[in-house]
Amino acid sequence: MTDLKPCPFCGGEAILQKGTDGRCWIECNITKSHCSVIPKTWAYKTKKEAIEAWNRRVDNG
Repeated sequence: MTDLKPCPFCGGEAILQKGTDGRCWIECNITKSHCSVIPKTWAYKTKKEAIEAWNRRVDNG
Protein backbone atom coordinates (compact mmCIF):
# COMPACT_ATOMS: atom_id res chain seq x y z
CA MET A 1 0.00 0.00 0.00
CA THR A 2 1.14 3.54 -0.70
CA ASP A 3 2.44 5.53 2.25
CA LEU A 4 0.19 8.31 3.44
CA LYS A 5 1.57 11.83 3.51
CA PRO A 6 1.23 13.64 6.83
CA CYS A 7 -1.63 16.03 7.49
CA PRO A 8 -1.14 19.14 5.31
CA PHE A 9 -2.24 21.38 8.19
CA CYS A 10 -0.49 20.08 11.31
CA GLY A 11 2.02 17.55 9.96
CA GLY A 12 0.44 14.80 12.05
CA GLU A 13 -0.13 11.17 11.18
CA ALA A 14 -2.85 10.30 8.66
CA ILE A 15 -4.98 7.18 9.05
CA LEU A 16 -7.13 5.13 6.69
CA GLN A 17 -10.70 4.56 7.83
CA LYS A 18 -13.25 2.15 6.36
CA GLY A 19 -17.01 2.50 6.82
CA THR A 20 -19.55 -0.29 7.21
CA ASP A 21 -20.51 0.23 3.56
CA GLY A 22 -16.92 -0.53 2.48
CA ARG A 23 -16.05 3.03 1.49
CA CYS A 24 -12.66 4.35 2.56
CA TRP A 25 -11.38 7.76 3.60
CA ILE A 26 -8.25 9.26 5.07
CA GLU A 27 -8.17 11.66 7.99
CA CYS A 28 -5.73 13.25 10.36
CA ASN A 29 -5.25 11.10 13.46
CA ILE A 30 -6.38 13.74 15.94
CA THR A 31 -5.79 11.45 18.91
CA LYS A 32 -2.05 11.75 18.23
CA SER A 33 -1.72 15.16 16.59
CA HIS A 34 -4.47 17.30 18.16
CA CYS A 35 -5.04 18.95 14.76
CA SER A 36 -7.42 21.88 15.02
CA VAL A 37 -8.52 21.59 11.36
CA ILE A 38 -9.48 17.86 11.38
CA PRO A 39 -9.17 17.34 7.61
CA LYS A 40 -10.42 14.23 5.83
CA THR A 41 -11.12 13.11 2.29
CA TRP A 42 -14.47 12.24 0.80
CA ALA A 43 -15.45 8.57 1.05
CA TYR A 44 -14.11 6.59 -1.91
CA LYS A 45 -14.94 3.12 -3.22
CA THR A 46 -11.33 1.95 -2.94
CA LYS A 47 -8.37 2.46 -0.64
CA LYS A 48 -6.29 3.47 -3.65
CA GLU A 49 -8.65 6.34 -4.56
CA ALA A 50 -8.72 7.60 -0.96
CA ILE A 51 -4.93 7.48 -0.67
CA GLU A 52 -4.44 9.29 -3.98
CA ALA A 53 -6.87 12.02 -2.91
CA TRP A 54 -5.17 12.49 0.48
CA ASN A 55 -1.66 12.54 -0.96
CA ARG A 56 -2.52 15.09 -3.68
CA ARG A 57 -1.16 18.56 -2.90
CA VAL A 58 -1.49 21.91 -4.64
CA ASP A 59 1.94 21.52 -6.23
CA ASN A 60 1.30 18.04 -7.71
CA GLY A 61 -2.23 18.18 -9.11
